[in-house]
Amino acid sequence: MKEDVLFYSSNITHIIPEGAALFITFRLYNSVPAFLVKEYEAEYRKAANLIKALHRSRQEIARIRLRALKISFLEKYEALLDEEVYGECWLKDPCIAELLKSKLHQLDGEMYRLLCYCIMSNHVHLVIDLSGGLSYADPLHTQQARKSMASYPKIMQFIKGSTARQINEYLGRSGSFWQRDSYERYIRSERHLFYVINYTLKNPVKAGICASWEKFPHNYLAPELREWFLSMPQKYPGKDPRPW
Repeated sequence: MKEDVLFYSSNITHIIPEGAALFITFRLYNSVPAFLVKEYEAEYRKAANLIKALHRSRQEIARIRLRALKISFLEKYEALLDEEVYGECWLKDPCIAELLKSKLHQLDGEMYRLLCYCIMSNHVHLVIDLSGGLSYADPLHTQQARKSMASYPKIMQFIKGSTARQINEYLGRSGSFWQRDSYERYIRSERHLFYVINYTLKNPVKAGICASWEKFPHNYLAPELREWFLSMPQKYPGKDPRPW
């Protein structure tokens, strides 16, 4: 993903290796209004251009500072979503959350391997494996590696398209339900897999909704990954890392 592209930009170019495992975030329509997205993006680009100008001859320093800048803005977006400042929070409705869960599990084994998810009030974190068994996406080696199970755009179309229709019918409304664009990042290692699952499950804890990720009713971790996940803090100790 380009360094000057932010969270939910309509100009994102999705570059995803075949058979990757993915960390995905998608949100409700207008949970971050367009004017604020433009404001954040302008602020980000101004800061990024300054870093590039200051470190034109020191590319590695520029890369590190740009990475830190991008992380700070991604965290800014996440905080805004967790604060529930804008838009509706329809995913708080248990019936809507269950409808979405049903779709995520329905596609498990058909379009992807479902590793983890967290359904918040206005956004969703999702971790899936498209490989059928890459070593870092399948630490227990329960499946044999194979080519990609389904394409990322097709998966998001299936998830968003069908659930939007069903939820709009349930709410008695029409129009956009999900924001068109999503954020995704492909997982590069076992350590990265742990980071994204840890971040996903602990979102409601970070938002102050519950004291333990296991108490949140809309969290899911694939049962075969539980023992592996609980052992990872010993292998990768320290402060809770970010997934980006």
